[in-house]
Amino acid sequence: MNIQIHLFLAKIFSRLAHSTIILFILGALAACGGGDSVAASSGTSSPVVAVDNANNSNSLPRPSELLDLSHVTLSLPISSGNGGVQTLSPTQLAPSIEAPRGYESEYLMTVSTSDGPAVQLWCPVNGVLASSSSDSPRTEFRHQVVAGSNDKWLPTDLPARVMTTEFAVLQLPPTKQSVIVGQVHGFRIAGTNGALINAAPLLLAYFELSKAGDYVLNLKLRDNPDPAQLGIYSSSTIARTPQLGRWQLLRIQADGDALIVNGQRLILDTRWHNVGLYFKSGLYLDETGIDPSKGAKLLLRQLTFN
Repeated sequence: MNIQIHLFLAKIFSRLAHSTIILFILGALAACGGGDSVAASSGTSSPVVAVDNANNSNSLPRPSELLDLSHVTLSLPISSGNGGVQTLSPTQLAPSIEAPRGYESEYLMTVSTSDGPAVQLWCPVNGVLASSSSDSPRTEFRHQVVAGSNDKWLPTDLPARVMTTEFAVLQLPPTKQSVIVGQVHGFRIAGTNGALINAAPLLLAYFELSKAGDYVLNLKLRDNPDPAQLGIYSSSTIARTPQLGRWQLLRIQADGDALIVNGQRLILDTRWHNVGLYFKSGLYLDETGIDPSKGAKLLLRQLTFN
């Protein structure tokens, strides 16, 4: 009888031990990320840490070696001295005898990261505004089809116009926790009095903190090009990431009556079909402030136009 009891107890302890091992394994898997995860657009699974290499910047690639700066201007959040902001041409961004590495400053510089060299952009909340009609500072590239000309393209152009950028946001402005990282902007249209005016932005790509506590890449598509009219925006989220410092891909392609953004097709209102457009990329803040240490900062390791 005692032998049967011992055998029975041995089976129970064996099963308990087996269950404990299974629970331990499941717990370990969960700790390693075996549960639900938030998908990022692309890139590394760990945050990117930028390291300022101001003391040995000559050992890093020039900004123009990492990004296509041959057909862009760069608006900076500093005064030009004549009422606007300083805007650099492709020639001013390129290496020269006076500036062998091309233009570099606190607003645009090459830094070393855990994923290799990248170009860092910075825009403080107390930066100078681009114009009296602008409500926020920017450190932002403006694409030019023909270098040196603030020109435009049409959605129906062939071959199709494409902008591809890969970025990692490191810092967001403190109040709204939001920054515009890409645009398709309208060129010029005839106003109500017949005079040419700057059209509204067609597409805005926001990187921002969500109500859920993660970070999202949101698109806002405007229905009409006239800035004097109330614009209605349709919104969509194309990427989520759990934290700052992760690489995100943004690819915008014109496609006749639509824009294709990261594979998502956005149909344009017919009022946009004959309006000239151009790409913008970088940092366009959605707020202002007085603290020069607050603002938006991102890394770029790809910026190309086709």
